[in-house]
Amino acid sequence: MFATVHHRCFVSARPRLPRVLRLISAALGTIAATSTLAAQPRTTSPAISPVLAAQLERAVDSLVRRALALQLTPGMSVAVVTSGRVLFAHGHGIADAGEHRAVDARTLWYVASTSKSYTGVATLLLATRDAMSLETPISTWLPGVTWPDGVHPDSLTLADFLGHTHGLGNGPLVVQAAFVGAIPEAAWPQLLATTPRLASRALRYNNLGYNVAAMVIDRRHARGWRDWIDASLLRPAGLRDTHARVSGLDQRRFARPHTQRADGAWDTVTFPKSDATMNSAGGHLATLGDLARWTLLNLDEGRLDGRQVVPAHIVRDAQRPLRWHAADDPGRRYAYFDRAAWGAGWNLGAYEGARMVSRFGSYLSFRSHLSFLPDHGVGVVALSNGEPGGPVTDMVAALVYDWVLGRPDAVAQAHDRLTAHARSALVSRTRSLRDTGTFHHPALGTLVLHDVRGVLQLGWGVLRGPTIPLSDQPDARRFDMAGNELTLRLGRDSSGTVHTVTVLGLTASRVHTPQPAPDTPS
Repeated sequence: MFATVHHRCFVSARPRLPRVLRLISAALGTIAATSTLAAQPRTTSPAISPVLAAQLERAVDSLVRRALALQLTPGMSVAVVTSGRVLFAHGHGIADAGEHRAVDARTLWYVASTSKSYTGVATLLLATRDAMSLETPISTWLPGVTWPDGVHPDSLTLADFLGHTHGLGNGPLVVQAAFVGAIPEAAWPQLLATTPRLASRALRYNNLGYNVAAMVIDRRHARGWRDWIDASLLRPAGLRDTHARVSGLDQRRFARPHTQRADGAWDTVTFPKSDATMNSAGGHLATLGDLARWTLLNLDEGRLDGRQVVPAHIVRDAQRPLRWHAADDPGRRYAYFDRAAWGAGWNLGAYEGARMVSRFGSYLSFRSHLSFLPDHGVGVVALSNGEPGGPVTDMVAALVYDWVLGRPDAVAQAHDRLTAHARSALVSRTRSLRDTGTFHHPALGTLVLHDVRGVLQLGWGVLRGPTIPLSDQPDARRFDMAGNELTLRLGRDSSGTVHTVTVLGLTASRVHTPQPAPDTPS
């Protein structure tokens, strides 16, 4: 176990600019980085010495361990890579609170929309193999498909779909692909006709473009998009623990999603994915080690273990802008990161003026963060499985990049961000303490009210489900009991805490009040 390091343990010899000059410098750097994303040459960053690498490792571990102590997530995995090698990779905390399984090197994480990075690069490989251009009309790639009324496929290209400028929304196809799985993939092209049109063809992120890319691959690779990604990317790169399926895998290896009780404890949630919903826009399970190797491959222009696994021009092309964000697009900024454009599977932008390539994913309580700074030869993978832990993945990456960029307050700033986030999460938990608890009446038995992602849920015997507030009665809530509507009335004490629950004319009294987590942010 690493010792906790002081927040200001790294001091740079570089003088710090006044705040105004630093802001101007950062703004100019961002403009330069985002306006010449395609033209910036790769540079070789100085090797990180073992001593400095160990310092960074301790700083990252300290931040992650503190996030776990503050009950922001039950588990995390973090890897930092530098050109040619994995600098360090660690699992922390719990993969499954219900089974008390720790995160380890074999833990399989659901990466959600980070899958788009595989699909994007694989689509470029297919286009190169078939001597086709991404700017070829989609009608050439997918002949015979019926599109929504008013959509002209001759004016849409595969680049529009990879770059999210196709002007179509998430309709039945996306819902089937990501959540339902009732319609087989072979019927996806028929579902395109039911897709809603958007008001414009400005860049608007959604899943549809990468589901369409899978259809393109299916038309040109007999064994389908999963096999193409596996054969063209995963196997050559030695990524043997990255899977676009659930079946056949040992589910005891899975990191599970979790919900958090008002007292900060974690409850495991069923992982609802099946093979039918592991789709090309979000559908891979992978170990931290495989994700670190994938980051290295893209950071080092297709090279791994001293050999060229993917042609360098393919990797470079994937990281060139296909389509640009409009100036007023809120998607241009995410957390601490600027986003200027989309490539083939990647967000392209900058962190504090340094060119950045990234892809994140969220699903249930999972969060995956994969990013790298090409001109500084460093990348980060950060994964979490608890709802408040998602922003921590971004804080970890920002800490690494601030440290690499020589910012003297890198560690202090990371801990300040974590403290602010933990306080916000604690306020939310404390607020829900007033409404949650265990209540009992001899004729009713035990009723449990608990908070699940901001929704007050009732557990009563074998019944489980959400309660819905009545608009005209703030302390009356509706519960659907197998099609029969039941009304719960909440009685509060002078502090505003619920102390009774009345149902069927009987009143259950509080017998247990969850307590706030003892390790609160200072």
